[in-house]
Amino acid sequence: MEYSYADIEASIRRAQALRAQALADFLSVAYSKSAQWISGLIEHKVQRAAAAARSSTSPVF
Repeated sequence: MEYSYADIEASIRRAQALRAQALADFLSVAYSKSAQWISGLIEHKVQRAAAAARSSTSPVF
């Protein structure tokens, strides 16, 4: 079976669209996971600072 130029072009465009969508999905998940990790890190630091402030006898200004 022979393929026409239009068939090949359509296949290439479909592959490019799939690649673009896969990259967008990957970047979206990577951004979400990074934001969750940073948020958790900040929350942990805040909790540690609050615990240190409660255990300290000196006033906090």
